[in-house]
Amino acid sequence: MYKIITIILLTCCGFSLMALQGKDNIDKKIQQVSKNSIYQSTLDCKHPLSTGSFQYCNFKLHKKDNLVKNTQIFMSGGMPGHDHGLPTLPQISWSENEQIYVIKGLKFSMPGKWILNFKINASEVADKDMISMAVTVN
Repeated sequence: MYKIITIILLTCCGFSLMALQGKDNIDKKIQQVSKNSIYQSTLDCKHPLSTGSFQYCNFKLHKKDNLVKNTQIFMSGGMPGHDHGLPTLPQISWSENEQIYVIKGLKFSMPGKWILNFKINASEVADKDMISMAVTVN
């Protein structure tokens, strides 16, 4: 009887670990369509999002399958459940060499649900568009 219970517990633990590993992959790459459905974006981080250290993330922006290059993007965010912003002021800039936007200075101070906002101010679109991403940090 104890062998059966032990086998069941070990199997459950194995499935739980596999689920957590899959969750890490999701947390590293997030895709979103903008508020006005003009842009599609991808936030792609080098490591699973976590607290305490700076995050190394890139941001891709497309409009109708075309890469949007070197436009003005403002980034902000916070924890809606705690009613506070990010502990840092991350900057997003275009990298001509990599053909991608690079995010510097992004940090999460505590675990929980975070929102990242990207305000796009592109010259070809008179309207400003917003992308909001819900990021869960473990």
